[in-house]
Amino acid sequence: MKFTALDRLMAQTKPTATSAIDKAKPYASKAWNYAKENPGDVLLGLLTFSALDIADSLDGIEEMDGYLFIDQDRGA
Repeated sequence: MKFTALDRLMAQTKPTATSAIDKAKPYASKAWNYAKENPGDVLLGLLTFSALDIADSLDGIEEMDGYLFIDQDRGA
């Protein structure tokens, strides 16, 4: 069973994908070299991103606090 429609689609998109990959390779290489030379900067960036994500999650929990109701009188 041949997927002729899929084969045609792949043939049409391959030049565009190859061109994009060729354009991205120098940037990826520079980013990799920077990360190897400056691991502290990369780690600081990742930690900052994580802290901001955690802060956003905590803000969401605080906003939901008014909507949550836990019944303290279960036995009554």
